[in-house]
Amino acid sequence: MNPKNILSKIGILCGLFLLNISAAEVVQLSSQKAVDLAKKQSLQIVQSELNVKSLQKTVQSTFASFLPVFNGTGSYTHLFETPVPSMLTSNVISGGVSVAQPLFTGGKLANGYKLAKSSSKAQEAAHERNLTDIEYTAAQLYWGYVVMLKGLESVHEERAWLEDLLAMQDKLYKNEMIIELDLLNTKIQIDNMKLAELKTKDAIINYGDQLLLFLGLQTGQTIEVDTSDLKKDLEQFTPPSSEEIDRMIEDRQDLRSIKYQIESLGLMKNIQAGSCIPAVSGFVNNSYTNQYSMETDDFKRSTSAGLQLTWNIYDWGKTNREIEKTKIQIKQLELTYNNLREQIRLKINSLIRAVDESRKALAIAQEDMAIAKKALDIAKIKYDAQAITNTDLLNSRAVLTNKTVASTQARVNAILALEEYKIAPMNTATSAGTSSTSASQTSSSSGPR
Repeated sequence: MNPKNILSKIGILCGLFLLNISAAEVVQLSSQKAVDLAKKQSLQIVQSELNVKSLQKTVQSTFASFLPVFNGTGSYTHLFETPVPSMLTSNVISGGVSVAQPLFTGGKLANGYKLAKSSSKAQEAAHERNLTDIEYTAAQLYWGYVVMLKGLESVHEERAWLEDLLAMQDKLYKNEMIIELDLLNTKIQIDNMKLAELKTKDAIINYGDQLLLFLGLQTGQTIEVDTSDLKKDLEQFTPPSSEEIDRMIEDRQDLRSIKYQIESLGLMKNIQAGSCIPAVSGFVNNSYTNQYSMETDDFKRSTSAGLQLTWNIYDWGKTNREIEKTKIQIKQLELTYNNLREQIRLKINSLIRAVDESRKALAIAQEDMAIAKKALDIAKIKYDAQAITNTDLLNSRAVLTNKTVASTQARVNAILALEEYKIAPMNTATSAGTSSTSASQTSSSSGPR
């Protein structure tokens, strides 16, 4: 085969390989895709899912406490001295099977199972809230990235406009129609745009890596976004009635989680009280041993059955103190629940006003951008007529750039304001969730083994 053909094919293969690598390093993102990825891959959600699975296993483990327990035993003992050497073998071997079944525990097993189920429901509700909150956080990060990209576009546009202006001014200067100061001012502005472009690109890379990390993706990849959502009309918004707000509050997952925690602590109190009631269990034992035989291989069977009563008669007030402690924890969670309800109501009303305010701000920002465009056109005409200075013209162009970025930011703010209203996330929910988790851990650690 011709060596040139071989080299050509190798070059083509290398080119395809590099193309595939380049394509693999590009991540296509939209607002919805960012939310979907965050709900599946973000560290917070993965940890929350593991917590749910862990408590589900606890429920299964607790249910097994109702079932009989089978134990096998076996032992070997060598006797160096015995009271009656001629009657007993010196190598004692025994083994057998025993079955134990709890019959009455004063409600400890039943309440323990209910406690495990209640704690699991609380964690599931907390997980649902995490999924809801993660949607808004992902949307915030995504749209923040879009705003930065739009800011870079505005910088590019202003730089291109300045370069066109510089080319025109260079001709005018050569014809002695303008002074050199105009050229210098424009060149300074172009250098400023180059610096702004460099800083913005670096900021986009850093921000993009944070976005990728949050979404559970490999950092260092190039992000391509779909900004078509920016051009869509905003959803219609009608402020809810007071009855609708009440329903929104009742549907909050964090409030349901606290309810489950209060229920769990109530069950925990019942378990603690049940420890003062006698517990009854039945047992059956079947074993073989050569302990009472003269020969090592002569095993005798022993079978027994009976009932075992366990009663905590006096524990120096420990149980009563544990019950009082649980009552205090219940009271704390009830106060947290009532306070959180009212804070959610205030937050929802605040978000309703924020949605209305963001839409009015967007209308003002769009009007300002239109005015800035018109002002730049007028400034250009005046500059050509030598009615204003070059500095005035450059200032008008800078104002348009600022207003363009502000308009994009205002639109994103309007989008996020509605998204935030839909899920009504609250900073105070974090502290309530922490209290709930703490109560859950207390209940789990104090439960029956």
